[in-house]
Amino acid sequence: LLLLPKNQGPGPFPAVIAWSSSTPDFTEPEKWWGSWLASRGYVVLTSWSFIRHYRDGTTARTGAPEKLYERFGHWLPIAKMVHDARREAEYLMSRKEVDPQRIGFIGFSLGAKAAVYVAAFAPEITATVALDPHIAVNGGTNW
Repeated sequence: LLLLPKNQGPGPFPAVIAWSSSTPDFTEPEKWWGSWLASRGYVVLTSWSFIRHYRDGTTARTGAPEKLYERFGHWLPIAKMVHDARREAEYLMSRKEVDPQRIGFIGFSLGAKAAVYVAAFAPEITATVALDPHIAVNGGTNW
């Protein structure tokens, strides 16, 4: 869902890609940080990781990582997440309301883990926020 600032001038505005967790415990990011950011002058694109609803309704628990591997070869799920965030940034940069030099990413849970990788591998995204990424101090990760 794309949220645009109201009554704040023509822009261009900074933009934020906002991902929720991959589980149903936190849904509708547009009602949480999306509306808050839009009311403060940000263009917000809300979404979540592909593993929440992949092809044929598969999820992480029912085979989404395996379907990804079958379709793209040696792609790990986190690489697909970074790829998806970069495509979302590309879309935002095409919008006249968006300042292409000020695009951020915010994620919660698995979205937060994706934010860490987005920070490392998506140079077009200039700021990231990772809320509860579940990354161990020793660098271990389940993704």
